[in-house]
Amino acid sequence: MKRQIFTVILLVSMVLSLVIIACTPTAPVPISTPIKTSIPQATTAPSQSALTPQDAEWNKVIEATKAEG
Repeated sequence: MKRQIFTVILLVSMVLSLVIIACTPTAPVPISTPIKTSIPQATTAPSQSALTPQDAEWNKVIEATKAEG
């Protein structure tokens, strides 16, 4: 009987210890570099020479549709 009580007390104390350890908050990890939250916006449109061939073709399609109305 004493052995059963000792075993139950031991198991309960182990479970409580695990619960306490699991619920303990951890310290936040410091960030060495700041995180950028803003995305830089382009101030000017790219020139025709900076466009890829696909972009140039697409611009021609857009201009043709504008000409048609």
